Amino acid sequence: ELKETVYMYQPLGYRDPDRPNHACLLQKSLYGLKQAPQAWYKRFVDYVHTLRFSHSKTNHFFFVYRRDSFMAYLLL
Repeated sequence: ELKETVYMYQPLGYRDPDRPNHACLLQKSLYGLKQAPQAWYKRFVDYVHTLRFSHSKTNHFFFVYRRDSFMAYLLL
């Protein structure tokens, strides 16, 4: 899922012969976009939060899970 509107040329092999000059509106992140890493990271963080991991306050790539005396660490 992208936060901003992104258009791209029709990819080779998928060109519409009736509309060769039309562009495609992307609805999801695509490999190679400058927005792709950020979109992937947000999706990953949202999923990790559903597992009840929390962010480290000092490192956004370090997650901690605490339950009673059990602790688990996840470093991305």
